[in-house]
Amino acid sequence: MRKKGLWFSIVAVIGLMLASTSVPAMADASNANTSNTVYDMSEWQGSLTDTQAQQLKNEVPFVILRVQYGSAYADKTFEHNRDLMDKYGIPYGVYSFSQYENPSDAAYEAKVLYSRAPRARFYVNDYESQTVTSGGTNESTDAWLKALRPLVGQRKILFYSYANFMVQNAASSVANYDGYWLAAYQNNEPAREHVLWQFTDKFHSNALGKNLDASMFTSKDANWFIGDVADSTNPTPVPQITAPKSDQSSKKVNKKQSAAQKNAASQANQQAADTNSNNTSSNNTGNTNNNTNNTSSNNTNNTNNSTTNGDNDSNNSNNSASTKTTKPKKKAVVKNVDYTAVDKSMTIAGGTGLKIYNHVPGDNRYKKKTKAVHKSNSYAAKKISINSVAKNTSNGRTYYRVLKNGKVLGWINANGLVPNVTYSKYHATKIVRMHPKVNFYNHVGNSGFADIHVTNYGTGYAYTPVQITQRAKKDGWKKYYYKAYYQGKFIGWAYGAMFK
Repeated sequence: MRKKGLWFSIVAVIGLMLASTSVPAMADASNANTSNTVYDMSEWQGSLTDTQAQQLKNEVPFVILRVQYGSAYADKTFEHNRDLMDKYGIPYGVYSFSQYENPSDAAYEAKVLYSRAPRARFYVNDYESQTVTSGGTNESTDAWLKALRPLVGQRKILFYSYANFMVQNAASSVANYDGYWLAAYQNNEPAREHVLWQFTDKFHSNALGKNLDASMFTSKDANWFIGDVADSTNPTPVPQITAPKSDQSSKKVNKKQSAAQKNAASQANQQAADTNSNNTSSNNTGNTNNNTNNTSSNNTNNTNNSTTNGDNDSNNSNNSASTKTTKPKKKAVVKNVDYTAVDKSMTIAGGTGLKIYNHVPGDNRYKKKTKAVHKSNSYAAKKISINSVAKNTSNGRTYYRVLKNGKVLGWINANGLVPNVTYSKYHATKIVRMHPKVNFYNHVGNSGFADIHVTNYGTGYAYTPVQITQRAKKDGWKKYYYKAYYQGKFIGWAYGAMFK
C-alpha cells in the first residue's frame, strides 16, 4: 500500500509540472484585446463607412458578417459591408441565422448561404431558435453541414448557439463541426469546450463608435479561422440550387409581414382617399346650396333671406360633420412576435447583465410601453418557472415569461437561462483520468452562478484517487458532475468524464 501511495504521489507531482507548463489558463472578459477579440455584425449595426472600415482593420483580426435570416431574407447591409472588408483587406467569416424546418430545408439554407458568400474565410450555422418541425434537430443540423462541406474546401464550418440550446437540440451533431462558437454572456470563460466565446453584446468599438457583439478566442489563433486563403480566393462554383417543396418558416414570416404591411398601407390610402372625396363632396354641395339660396334671396322677401341664411348655416354644419366622420383610422400593427404556452422550470444565469422586461422587447404592440423591471443578476442561480415562450420573428430572438414563487417577474432573453441542476448526497472514491480538456471548477459548469472558474486542472490529479461527497445532474443530461476532495481539501466540481 505504501508503494502504491508513493507511486500515486510521484505521478501527481509529474502531472502538476505538466499542468503548469502545458495547460493554458482560462481567460476572462478583461483579457479581450485587438489580437483575440472579433465582432459579429448584421444590418442592426448599419452600413459601415470607409473611415470606419479603415479603423476597424486596426481593431480586430477579422469580423463575422450575417448573410441571411433563413434562406428567404438576405441581410440588407451584407454586400455593402463585405465590399468594404475586401477593399481594406479585412478577413471575414459569415453566418446564417438558421430557420430550417427539416433536413432538406437545412441543406437548402446552407447552399443559399454559400451562393451569397462564396469567398468567405469560414462559415457558421447560427442555430439558436428552434424551428424544426420534422426530421429531427440533430439530423437537420447535420444536413446543413453536409450540404456545405463539399462547397467550402478546407475552410472551417462552425456551429453557434448557447449551451442550453445546443444540448437540447444539437448535442450529437455539434461534434461533426470544426468548432463550437459558444454564446455565454459572463465574465469567466465557460468550461465547455469551444473555439470561440461570445462574451457580451455590449462591447464598445472605438472604430464604429457603438456597442455590439464581441467574441474571444483563446484555444486557437486567428490563422486557424481565416488561414485557408486558397479556397476563398478560388471558390467552388456556386451550384444550381432547388428550393424544397415545403416553405421555410422565415419565408412564411416575411410573406405575412409583407402582406400585413401592404394591407395597412392600402387601408391608410383608402381612408385618405375617402376623406378627400367626402370633403370635396361636402364643399361642392355647400357651394351649390349657397348659390341656389343666394339666387332665391334676390327674388324673395327678407323672410326668405332669413331662411336662406339658415340653409347656409345648415350646410356649414354638414361640412363640419362630414370632416369629423372621415377621420383616418390608425394603421394596423404588424404582428412580429409568436407566443406559445409552456410549463417548464429553469435557472436564471448570473453574470449575463441581462434585464427582465414587462413586455417582450421589440414587440410592435408594446413598443412604447416596454421597460426593464428587474435585473437578472438579482435572481442569479435561482430556479424559476416558465409559462410562455415568445419568438420575435423580426430579429429571431427568443424570450421566456418567468415567475418566482408564482409571481410574474417578466420576460427574459433565452440566453439568460440555464438548465436546472439537481444535487444529491453521494459518497464514493473515484480515480481521476488523464483528460487534458476536463478540469475542476468551484461550481457545476453553466449552473447559473456568475463566477465559475477553474479551481484545479484535471491533469494535476491524473491517476489520483479522490473522495466524492456529492453529485449533481442537469436537466436533460445523462451524466453527473461530482464534488471532489483530496486529503480532506475541496478541489472542485468535475464532469463525470473526468473519473474512472
